[in-house]
Amino acid sequence: MRSLKAVAGLVLICLAVLFFPPFVNAVGSESSPGQVVQHWITVYPKDLDTAVTLTTINLRDGWSQKEWVRTKKAPLAVTQLRYLDGEVRSEGITGIQALVMVNAHILTIVGEQMQQERYRLLRVQGQWLIDSVKVLTERVLGQTM
Repeated sequence: MRSLKAVAGLVLICLAVLFFPPFVNAVGSESSPGQVVQHWITVYPKDLDTAVTLTTINLRDGWSQKEWVRTKKAPLAVTQLRYLDGEVRSEGITGIQALVMVNAHILTIVGEQMQQERYRLLRVQGQWLIDSVKVLTERVLGQTM
């Protein structure tokens, strides 16, 4: 009898996950816009297969996920872009849109840079996805302005 109750409980949980995904998200399985951007900084560009799953088709300029990964590899290899660090400075949510401001420390063939980046995210099927990225300011370290 005890195993029958356990099976019934498991079936109810599975049905809740299948038919009520907003309920599941409400209890903590969803990432905030800032968390999505922080994850992006840790995987982009070294793991494009993961990074692409954090993007909208707008950020990918209409490319499918597979096409975007393929087209990004060569240019990124040339620039040798790498995030050394990134700090989320602010996060604002209005409806299905969010803006996240980041202070990023990157390395490219030009050298180390500090830059302020603005990420615009959209909520798509209950998940925050990066819709656009804009570099607002950049400063190559070791150079004076």
